[in-house]
Amino acid sequence: MRIISGKYGRRRLGSIPQGIRPSSDRLRETLFDILGNSVLRSNWLDLFAGSGAVGIEALSRGAELVIFNDESMLAAKLIRKNFEICKVQTECKVYQLDAFKLLKYKKIPTFDFIFIDPPYSFPRLKKLLITLGRADCIKFSTSVVLEMSKKTKLDFLEKNWSIARQRIIGDSQLVFLEMSSK
Repeated sequence: MRIISGKYGRRRLGSIPQGIRPSSDRLRETLFDILGNSVLRSNWLDLFAGSGAVGIEALSRGAELVIFNDESMLAAKLIRKNFEICKVQTECKVYQLDAFKLLKYKKIPTFDFIFIDPPYSFPRLKKLLITLGRADCIKFSTSVVLEMSKKTKLDFLEKNWSIARQRIIGDSQLVFLEMSSK
């Protein structure tokens, strides 16, 4: 696995421990092709960060701040290792919290992008989106991107979320959400 483009482009990331499912290079390339220049000077939350590849890719393409969160100690160590590999010099924070606790944490900023890539078997996605919709870290213009199995149906979405775009990439799908109301 590698960083695709930008100032950290082509750097190979640390090997993935068992139990962490990284976002594929192809999926990340599609994500950042869609987002284009909107990544420049943006703030990101990588909520289930795993290897940190999505957040580091955002930094590589000009994001100003990325907060990485994964409750796994192995994932947090891997993210820090990948910072060293890429020589990340931008201010980054790595939290090792349950996603629900992080969203209620008052000391995180508001974000332009929130990337959510939970385990494909994550049973509380509806509850997570409800919590996110009430969180202080989201504003009306925040783009929320879900990565999930292409088999996952979107029947859990509440009326305050609308699908702006959806893309199937291999066995995964990217779902771009916008808030209809807060």
